[in-house]
Formats: sequence, structure tokens, C-alpha cells
Amino acid sequence: MSVEEELEGDNPFKTYKVQFAYQVKFVLEDDPETEIVINTKSEEFYYSRSKKDVRWQKELANNHSKLTLSKYLINYLNENLYKVEPDNCQLTFTGEPVVLEMTEEELEEFQRQIVDVNV
Repeated sequence: MSVEEELEGDNPFKTYKVQFAYQVKFVLEDDPETEIVINTKSEEFYYSRSKKDVRWQKELANNHSKLTLSKYLINYLNENLYKVEPDNCQLTFTGEPVVLEMTEEELEEFQRQIVDVNV
């Protein structure tokens, strides 16, 4: 049977759009106290005979796309984060502040760190 003969008739596949939410969480290498959490949504298109098959395909794709989606989001941030205006950010203070008296040594170290960051 030729390819043309196999393709005769109605195509049994339909196009399905899959919308899904995901979260990427990471800490900065030089500042492990800073955790960045990004919640976003995306969509993909699948071709299948049924929704059930699409769900199985999506499950398999999820197993293999964690690094890819993370890398995509990191690249997107690299290209677009500088465009974000502070006025468009939402800052929320969480928890109660901890007040500790600093020693002279801690104060000197803190001042050195500030100078190093601003060089």
C-alpha cells in the first residue's frame, strides 16, 4: 500500500489546545536568601484522535520538558526584565521583622559588602 493510499479518507486527528499553569522557583547563586518564584501560564497544540490521548501525550511531554521550560523562562527574563518598571511591581512584606544589634565587626563587614556591590 502506498503512502497516498494510506492517506485517503478523512483524517481522524483533531487539533487540541492544551493550556497549563506552571511555577518556576530558583535562588540566586550569590544570594541564597533570595528566592524568585514565577507563576505563569502557557499553551501547546497537539494532534490526536481523543482528549484522553492528548492528556497522555501531555503527561509524557511534562516528564521531558522541565529543563526546557525553565530555560525558556530564564531566557525570557534575561531579555525582558529590564523593561519592568518598579511602579508595576507588587511588594509584600511577609512575617515580622527581626531586630538585632550589630557589633562593630558586623557593621564594618556590612559596609565592605555595600562598597563591593556598588563598585
